[in-house]
Amino acid sequence: MTAVLIAIIIVVGLVAVVDLALTYGLIRRVNSIQAQPHSSDGGLVPAAGHRIEDFVANTTDNREITEREFQGPETFAAFVMVGCKPCHRLTEELSQMAPPELPLLLFIASSQGANEEAARIAAQVPFAAAVCVIEPICGVTEAFGVRGFPTVIRVGEGIVRATGLSLGSVRVRGAVTAGVR
Repeated sequence: MTAVLIAIIIVVGLVAVVDLALTYGLIRRVNSIQAQPHSSDGGLVPAAGHRIEDFVANTTDNREITEREFQGPETFAAFVMVGCKPCHRLTEELSQMAPPELPLLLFIASSQGANEEAARIAAQVPFAAAVCVIEPICGVTEAFGVRGFPTVIRVGEGIVRATGLSLGSVRVRGAVTAGVR
């Protein structure tokens, strides 16, 4: 009986040592992650200074939009996704505001079969200069460097001037620009 108790104590002690070692490793990993620089958007929006690459998209009124739309004066591009709660908050924000000082092109990421929801989102933003329904991962999102939704971008002369998660964060006054995070 004594041998069994000694064996149990040894096993429990070994388990405790392994647990302490794993906890120590986890704490070191968390500390190293926290020490890394990060942005409030999680790195999902393109960096200011990113050049818009070539793309072609069709608007809901059958016009073709290309990167040339963004070669001139500054323009806003908003990327939202059907079924995304933060995107819903952005479209609500857009629906309740006056038209922005720059043209807004709205890109709605939608999987197949969600056309009614995409149409509802487009109707919420009547001042949008153009609305395109796109796949969540496509040539348009790659051209802009968008890796998450929602994303709002201010573009001028084909270059991302400011990025953020809301229109207010990229407006001309108080815009988020390169080097400011």
